[in-house]
Formats: sequence, C-alpha cells, structure tokens
Amino acid sequence: MTAGIDKQGENNGTRYVIRGWAPGRTSWLIDWGWVERLHGDASSLILSDLLEMERKVFNCDFPVVNRENLPSVTPLGKQRLRVRLGNIDTKHLPRQIHRWMRQLPEEWVDRLNGDKLIPGRVRNIHGQASTRADVRFRHSLVESNTRTGEKYEGGLHLWGIYVYPYYSELTELLSGEPGHIGSWYVTADALSQGREYLEQVVNFHYSIKHDPRKGKKGVWGPRSGKVPYDFWDCEIYAMAAAEMVVGNLGWDVAAWEGWRKKQAQQSQQANQQKQQRTRTRRTADIGER
Repeated sequence: MTAGIDKQGENNGTRYVIRGWAPGRTSWLIDWGWVERLHGDASSLILSDLLEMERKVFNCDFPVVNRENLPSVTPLGKQRLRVRLGNIDTKHLPRQIHRWMRQLPEEWVDRLNGDKLIPGRVRNIHGQASTRADVRFRHSLVESNTRTGEKYEGGLHLWGIYVYPYYSELTELLSGEPGHIGSWYVTADALSQGREYLEQVVNFHYSIKHDPRKGKKGVWGPRSGKVPYDFWDCEIYAMAAAEMVVGNLGWDVAAWEGWRKKQAQQSQQANQQKQQRTRTRRTADIGER
C-alpha cells in the first residue's frame, strides 16, 4: 500500500489517499480523508494536522479482506497491512514538513549511509515539469531553502516527480473498466460518502487551448476553477510511490508471481532455521539438566 499526501498551502489542513496495489497496476482505494488543522496550535512545534495524518496514514494497519468483505490473507500470508511508502507534497510548507519529518522514527525517513541511500516510509516530494521525460523521479539532498535561505537541519531529502506521465496514466485508469488486470477501484461507499473525493479526482484533464502567439497548445489543468483537485494530486503521489516501491520489478504479472514465490521460499527457510535453533536450544537445556 502507498499513500499520497497534500499539505494545503493555506496551512488549514492536509488531504491524503491510501491505495493498495497488485500486478498490472491493479489498485484499490483503501482510505481517503481530510485532516483539519486545529486552531491554537501555532505555538506547537509540530502542526496538529500533520500529527493526526501520521496517526491515520502511517500508524494504522488495515485488515485484508476478500470480495465478500470476509477476512483473508495476502499471497505472502499477511492478514493486516500498513502503508509501505507515503509521498507528501513539500512545495508549500517545506520548513513545517521538515520539522515533522525530524520527529518521526529514524527508519521511517530516507537517510544516507555513506553514499548509499537507505529508503524510508515517508518521502518529501514536489512536482517538476523540468525533469527529463525518461526520468520519472529523482532524489536530491537540499541543504537550505532556495527562496528564504533557511537551513534544513540534517538536510532535506527531496524527490522531484515528473508528473506528466502520471497524469496521462491516471486519466487512462479512470476511463478503464472493472474486472481486468490494471483496473482502478474505489471503495463501495465512495458514491454515498465520497462526493468531495470523486469530484476532485475527475476535476483534472488535458485540453487544447488557443494561444494567440503559438496557436493550439495542449495543457493539463482543472475542468472547473470552483472545484479543488487536491485528491487528484494525492492519487498522483500515491501512484509515484507505488512505482518507487516496485522499482525494477515492474508491473508484469509473471514477474510478480516469481517475486512472490521467492519471498515465500525465503520465509519458509527462515522459519525452518528458527525452528532448528529452537530445537538446538532445547536439546542443550536438556543436556545441562
């Protein structure tokens, strides 16, 4: 599972989306929400909405269920899952988000061991239109804010996301049909309880504009200026996070099945070794007696 998080530039709250992934980029909406910032937290070191979002997104685990909504297990035998990676947009309030990141468990955030990057569970991102088209995302360690000059203690691990390919892919997924590899699902209660989420997710598209100087030009933007598109952004960030996690494995079904078998074998071997160590200790205890 991955998450996309959008801290509002108005600093009044945070939106998030959690999505589960399977071979072929099949995905299911797990949860979405809006966390409003509490009034009176200006004197607090960490913003209240970030702390509550942390609880809802990263400290929660979710039960695995089947199509009948009955308890089930993953192909690796897990009954509950947590978010593997969450991307948070750091464009508007990098100082406040960096401060929140600093208080997270060390293993949750990206860190360097020499020249090697050790991946965490939470990543700072921002959309980049200038990144090369063949580079979907790129890591950099930022020492200070380029606008204010303020230093980031310990440095800010920042990932630039080339968003345009994800725009096209999400648009294609939205127009797909259920029941196929690569289908994009929402929760059963999305129509009854998720109006804000659905309106925002579909309020972004590609259109042809007429430029008096350059003629026709294709642009991405909102369908309606009266409706936000923050949940669209969250879905983009969650999709990018999924691609970061999958890495070179890709989305091919056969590759995922090979990975699953390998993981299952390693887990079985680890259990056998654990059982052998237990038997050895018991034998040693009996010998001492």
